[in-house]
Amino acid sequence: MKVYLAVLDGCNINWIKNAKTPFLEKLSNGGVSTLSCRAVFPTATYTGHTSIITGAYPGEHGIVGNQFYDREARELRDFDFYDPNACLEAVTIFEEAESAGLDTAAIAEPVTKGAQHIVSKPYIQSFPVLTQNGKILEESIKLIRREKPDLIVANFTAVDSIGEKYGPKSKEAIKIIEDVDKVLKRIFEEYESQDQEVCMIISADHGMTDGGKQIQLDKLLKKKKLDAITLASHRTSHVYINSPEQKQEIYEFLTETKGVLEVMESERISELKLLHPRSGDLVVTARKGYELSNVKLRGSHGGITEEEMTVPLIISQNGLLTSPELENASILNIVNIIKRSLSI
Repeated sequence: MKVYLAVLDGCNINWIKNAKTPFLEKLSNGGVSTLSCRAVFPTATYTGHTSIITGAYPGEHGIVGNQFYDREARELRDFDFYDPNACLEAVTIFEEAESAGLDTAAIAEPVTKGAQHIVSKPYIQSFPVLTQNGKILEESIKLIRREKPDLIVANFTAVDSIGEKYGPKSKEAIKIIEDVDKVLKRIFEEYESQDQEVCMIISADHGMTDGGKQIQLDKLLKKKKLDAITLASHRTSHVYINSPEQKQEIYEFLTETKGVLEVMESERISELKLLHPRSGDLVVTARKGYELSNVKLRGSHGGITEEEMTVPLIISQNGLLTSPELENASILNIVNIIKRSLSI
């Protein structure tokens, strides 16, 4: 049995509900599916993908957002420019498969530790957005025909890009899901043509909600002469306090800031399985319609709303999820589904 995991980056479950996706419907009818699968917090790309391939929460694997402040080195680590694999503190499914003598591949995945065949995320994203699904199809077919890996994990980057550009209620978002449906059908047919039985798994690293007004926490804190570093993953920000005596004042100021939904301290951060030495002293999340990063987006994520925390999960094979697992489905379950498929 081969496994093909398609991660529809940033997929809002309403896109699955409203798009015309005959292939995904066929997989759902023949296998098992839910539109109530839970992502992890913060609902950021690097965090979500790492949880998918390790089965661990951010507080365990150490990728606490799209960026963090290394207190010991006193340096910012932005994973768009710094290798997340070097910071990973949990074993990936690629490593586990390799230990079992299996071959693996990653396409456009942001975290790839242990994968033998890698088609990089920057390479896929170097193509125009509307052609990226086609490039993933092309690279998938090459792998299926030549290397025949036991596991392929493919990140459909265009889904997130279109959602961020046009918004979660856009016709463009629906269209990109319909395009993904056609691509996945073609990939499934390629496995069949090569006489390779495949378990296809479709999910997402996080959902998508409305972006909008920007809250520039760093400038607001500086204006109030409060000493802290703020590092946002779109709609959530880690806050690293340089002057401990200012913590209460910073907490109160952020709580009163317009557009802020919640200011979390260690107990709440721990409750959300995010507590780690790399986490901020405080974690701030935005209300719907607000953005904490410096990039203005129509569709966004990172926060803790239902739209961001709920993702699809479709599995082409029955019997790979127990009833309790399905009822409480999480992206952390995906590793075990893969292991059962590959008999690891």
